[in-house]
Amino acid sequence: MTRTRFTWAVFLLASFTFAAVARGQSMSLIPKAEFGGYPYSFLDACNNMSQWPNVLSVTSDLGSFVADLNAGDDSSLSTCFSNMQEAGLELTIEAAAVQPGGCGGGVGCYNSLASTLTRMINLGAPAIRIRLQEPLTDGREAGWNDGDIVNETVTFLAWLRSNYSVQVTSVEAYPYNSASSLNWWMSALKISCDGAGVQPPDNFELDHDLNASGWSWSDVWSMQGQAHSLGWGFGYIFGSPVPSWQQSWAANAFAQGPYVTGAPDVYTFESWESSDPSTTIPETYSGSGPWSFMFTANDFRNVGYFPR
Repeated sequence: MTRTRFTWAVFLLASFTFAAVARGQSMSLIPKAEFGGYPYSFLDACNNMSQWPNVLSVTSDLGSFVADLNAGDDSSLSTCFSNMQEAGLELTIEAAAVQPGGCGGGVGCYNSLASTLTRMINLGAPAIRIRLQEPLTDGREAGWNDGDIVNETVTFLAWLRSNYSVQVTSVEAYPYNSASSLNWWMSALKISCDGAGVQPPDNFELDHDLNASGWSWSDVWSMQGQAHSLGWGFGYIFGSPVPSWQQSWAANAFAQGPYVTGAPDVYTFESWESSDPSTTIPETYSGSGPWSFMFTANDFRNVGYFPR
């Protein structure tokens, strides 16, 4: 989308309340997925940090998808991780904990991830956060029982915690899962982890499909309240999925911005669109053509949608 069109869109949205300044908010950045291909977008961000200094100053996490990281070469990843260490960034890896038709249950999904984790650590990865790729959603789509999904996720976490020192975020889809279901999920997962002597996740992150029906912003903030009541952080994903009526990933991130007034702890900018955004860097804009991933995050901050 061009700058002119975005200026017009921002003008239309300007009457909505911006997020108030709150404690410790940060950005988590997951540039465009390559769907198991070479992680060009992630490495563009990681190995060119001088081209996004304003966004970097409020970013805590930079990450990718497990299949994309698997496709990266050792030299580029090692340089990337050295840059991340120097910048104090955490590496996020989105991976399945339960995946019917894929890695299966908790043990299978742990085994699928373990070799990647070991390789990343051996290449000098900074602190790692695993973002669980919607186990409740994937399990329900396959017709699995909710209790079994919880148990398999706890099994995955038990193996993960026993062998690696990582942080974990539970990511789930809404409104495919209702707010009451997701509030139950957070509580059930924590109770089951505690009962099994397994460290539970410390964050919940919402994958909000604006194109679906049956959702409300009050639901979103009820889930933030539930996460906080459990001692977890709360994250909200901007950009993807792009609704059918929206023209681009960047436009969708901006459309979400003025409504997210509850000031989540983590503002996650993530794209799993096939070719959108087409570029990752820089955070500046030439005045024509599509917006880059980093320019979107930067301008999102500059217009006041990010609270600091």
